Amino acid sequence: GPMYWLSVIGVLCSCAGCGCIALSYALQRLAHTRKKIDGEVHTQWVWWLGLILLGLGEGGNFVALGIIPASVVAPLGSLTILFAALLGRFLLGEQLLPRGYLGAAVLILGALLIIFSTPELAPPAGLDQLRARILNPAWLAFTSLLAVCAVLAALYEHIITYTFIMASIACFCALTTKTVSFMIQHDDSRWDHPLAIFIVFFLVAMASLQLFMYQVVLSRFQVSMVVPLHFTQYIFLVSVGATLLYGEILTLPVLDVLTFAVGSLLCCSGAFLVSTARMDSVAPEGEGDEPSGS
Repeated sequence: GPMYWLSVIGVLCSCAGCGCIALSYALQRLAHTRKKIDGEVHTQWVWWLGLILLGLGEGGNFVALGIIPASVVAPLGSLTILFAALLGRFLLGEQLLPRGYLGAAVLILGALLIIFSTPELAPPAGLDQLRARILNPAWLAFTSLLAVCAVLAALYEHIITYTFIMASIACFCALTTKTVSFMIQHDDSRWDHPLAIFIVFFLVAMASLQLFMYQVVLSRFQVSMVVPLHFTQYIFLVSVGATLLYGEILTLPVLDVLTFAVGSLLCCSGAFLVSTARMDSVAPEGEGDEPSGS
């Protein structure tokens, strides 16, 4: 029926977004490797093309969040790592160890399991419905606990605490993006309403903070460990948050819940295998793996 094809379009938008983001980082990395020949990266057309593709990729994720559940878009985002590894192999001549190909197969299997167990999408919500969902005690308890844990985690400089902060910010960013998408689809949304203004401002703040935290974490820890740890925590937090805010996974039968959980675990495992395989590859000095989209 129409809902099936709508879900297919959402999955395709998410996968296309991952591909654009991966190609964007590959082109930007290529610009860095050619800096001695072609000058500063900001003067190269390759770098600007990468920036445009990054915008298109994020746009694809935005569309996907409006069509399919956030709990599906989050684990599918790990496909960015797979695409980036393949593009790095063919565009930049990077070596990929055998476990990288194993990780690619595991990632694809996990993505397929998640797609086949896709939960139903909650209907678009106006401001009144959004206010009721945001004030839900379970959602308030989740966000409060997440915020407190993130603040406490900032006191300890450890890779797990830092990636937890990253995942918490990315979770809020993804769910807020979905909320904005719902508001766009709903005819009764009033953009001059204080709640609407706050939601848009919060989204911009979270996106900016997410970019800042990624740079901070990468300056302290290896990408090969940051990426899988970040994705594992991010997928879990988005799944819980989307369930509490929109009731996404609650609509699934038990078998589909287990399929979704196994698919998410496989995506995390595949991301780890691909990331570590790329970390051992030959790469230009000072040019670590590019970040993944989330």
